[in-house]
Amino acid sequence: MSKQSLNYIPELTGVRAIAAGLVFIHHNPLDEKKFGTFLNKLSSELHIGVTLFFVLSGFLIAHRYFDKKIQFKTYFINRFARIYPMFFILTMATFSFYAITKGKYGIPELKELIANLTFLKGFFDNLKFTGIIQSWTLTVEEFFYLSAPIIFLLIKKWKHSIITIPISLLLLGFGIVKVFENINFLGLMG
Repeated sequence: MSKQSLNYIPELTGVRAIAAGLVFIHHNPLDEKKFGTFLNKLSSELHIGVTLFFVLSGFLIAHRYFDKKIQFKTYFINRFARIYPMFFILTMATFSFYAITKGKYGIPELKELIANLTFLKGFFDNLKFTGIIQSWTLTVEEFFYLSAPIIFLLIKKWKHSIITIPISLLLLGFGIVKVFENINFLGLMG
């Protein structure tokens, strides 16, 4: 069996298809007049598909790397190469389109472009839907990729960290939200 086939789990392709369908329906909710209020409201809540994608991604990274010695350079190059080149091209095309059609869409600000290209836009409510609107999810994905090897090392070295890491991350998240509410971080807020 090849190394790639050991990491490929065909059953997850169906789960990905379900998640994609849920997200698609969420973005195109069922018409209330045709399907009724209940189905309309239900379809608008199917953003749960995004969470399903995050869980799948976390599972696959853990499945592939948890029991192995991670070569950090190779790991980060692989994560970067998998996402960033196409993302960069599409983001630059999107911002170029906005700049060319400035009358209709307005000229994007430099802070929007920087926040998009650095995956930081997902941290800012006023920037998260700039550029390629759906790419806010890449902020979550890429920061998970950055933290996963560290989390794996901590869990292997100290078994209690399986409890303390999630609690610490929640507290850190709440702290970051409080800080961002009170400061103009990098001039990107407000």
